[in-house]
Amino acid sequence: MKPYLFYLGLFCSFASTTFGIEPFGELTPGVSLRYEHKNQKSQQTTGFSELRYDEAASGDLEERLKNRKPDGAIFQEKLSRFTENGVLLSYQETDHRNGLHINNQYDRQKITTTLTKGGKSKTMSTQLSADLVPFEVLTLFLASKLEAIQQKKKITFTLFLPQLGFDTEQFTQIKVNASLVSQGKITSVRGEEPSVQILVTPASPLLQMLLPADKSQFRFTYLTNKPAVLYQFSESQTRSTLTKRTQIK
Repeated sequence: MKPYLFYLGLFCSFASTTFGIEPFGELTPGVSLRYEHKNQKSQQTTGFSELRYDEAASGDLEERLKNRKPDGAIFQEKLSRFTENGVLLSYQETDHRNGLHINNQYDRQKITTTLTKGGKSKTMSTQLSADLVPFEVLTLFLASKLEAIQQKKKITFTLFLPQLGFDTEQFTQIKVNASLVSQGKITSVRGEEPSVQILVTPASPLLQMLLPADKSQFRFTYLTNKPAVLYQFSESQTRSTLTKRTQIK
């Protein structure tokens, strides 16, 4: 488990029971993104992430993420499936480092999660809520809320982290704030364009004081020209930056 997920697990909260997970409308088949991860102090490359969107034979949209070590070896794979209208259907994750497998199935009212590790398996059910955001679509959710964050300066939602449910289900839902930090222009692989930086922190003021900033503050920088895309993400000692974007027509 990554350190930041462990600390996020300490910000426990419980969500209300209503329908949730809005459709994501800006998912484009054929788009491929590559991110480079670097240690912020040494500037040494610590790995890469490759994200790709493809249309499946069924007409659904697939989002595939591969996380690689500096030598190119894959250590983690993720697959999310959406309807053609952007509604999340399922999520699968395999972590080759610790053997953890996650399988989430979504319907209008709940998430059914199966966790498997070391020959042990656990299944749990989570009620969807108006503010519940699964961790696997966090960056898509923030991208869909850029205008709201710019207008309101802050939004609050509940982050769902199924991987923390192996030990106890009460740590899988965490109330967090997403606040506007800055706006400006950035030169990236898409050229120069407007950008927005967002800070995600625990909603509890007490936990914000008790935990060190590098374990409780996460920064997301988005390029805001349509379609909006995550440009940079910083957590703990690592900064991840978009270095390549391709579109297969």
